Amino acid sequence: MFRPTTLLAAAVALTSLVATASAGDTYSVTKDFTDALNPVSGFSVTDPSRFADNTGSTITAKYDTTAATAMLVFNFGQTFTNKSDFTLTTTFENLIPGSLSSSLAQVASFGLINSKSTGNMRTADSNDSSYNIITFDYFPCDSWGGNSYGLTIIPSKEKGRDFYHHIYEPDSATKIDIDGMPGNGILPVNQLITATISYTAATQRAELTLTSEEGLNVSLYADLFNAKNRYSGDPILNIFSIDSFAITLWCDDWYDEEWGDPMIGNVVFHSFSFTGTNYVPEPASLGILALGAMLMVSRRRR
Repeated sequence: MFRPTTLLAAAVALTSLVATASAGDTYSVTKDFTDALNPVSGFSVTDPSRFADNTGSTITAKYDTTAATAMLVFNFGQTFTNKSDFTLTTTFENLIPGSLSSSLAQVASFGLINSKSTGNMRTADSNDSSYNIITFDYFPCDSWGGNSYGLTIIPSKEKGRDFYHHIYEPDSATKIDIDGMPGNGILPVNQLITATISYTAATQRAELTLTSEEGLNVSLYADLFNAKNRYSGDPILNIFSIDSFAITLWCDDWYDEEWGDPMIGNVVFHSFSFTGTNYVPEPASLGILALGAMLMVSRRRR
């Protein structure tokens, strides 16, 4: 029988010599929106009337917060989590002026979702269902602190918490560095903007950059290992799972009815690219796990 002290010493020695994980398969895809409303393109759409195929390779998303939620989705065919590294780059033209409404609703919105667990409601109500999202959101609002944009991150559902208490507090988790912005959180109109969302598992940091040839240069990051809930202040576990790119046209009629006018406007999307890497344990690390299991068995037999 192995002695627990011998096993523990062997495990400690091995951990000093090897890393715990290595890169697995890397998945990459680059797509424009040519014929995106045709299922053979690889995209799926919940309401084709909310999108317009343009001449060439672009598509126009018709945002309207009074209408039902609609999405244009491209599924990667595999899942990436908080233990993966990934980068999403999207090019688009914003056609929506700043201070569009007094409603606190988002147009535009796009990014990464989960095809199974991301639902159709995301108004911060306790009964909403849109888990596992990392999206860029623009709020062209003339109240509630003014025009703004940033990352919206909602993790996997935690047992015992309603949707309301899954939302990150941006003030405690987000740091912003702005250079060359034309206004107070107002996106320029009729310019080609590149938005890049990236996540690094080792640091648990999500980052957003916005650039344009006309001088837009914004970077923002959220350290998710210490994020807290916006409403309760409780820590939120950094656990999420995404498998798709999506242009998300959220229904926000609750905000319209309670706080202001509807948000209605168009955004033209040109292309997106995604690269993600999942990590797997090193063979030696698997051996350490096996030694640990043997150690537990040995302790139980004593």
